[in-house]
Amino acid sequence: METKWTPGPWEVELRDGLVFVEVTENDDERQWIGAECRGPSAESNARLIAAAPDLAEACNPGLLKRAALYLDELNPTLADELSRHEQLARAALAKAGL
Repeated sequence: METKWTPGPWEVELRDGLVFVEVTENDDERQWIGAECRGPSAESNARLIAAAPDLAEACNPGLLKRAALYLDELNPTLADELSRHEQLARAALAKAGL
């Protein structure tokens, strides 16, 4: 999958009671995600944002579709579940503009 984002690593940093996500493209260039997370779920939300590049790569709808087609006759229930996850992966990637 061609990436349209900084591949990372993305890391969570706690500063002054706030949680930020740092995006490092290379050793010389750092960026901060323009979102600030507050409240009881702040750190978990920031970690989810930081995991975005890995989650996007894990969403491989083409692989899910091929697996569903392969399993269609062997295990139709599993094939249906894989097809459902393929659609979820496509929707998530589309929501991210990918």
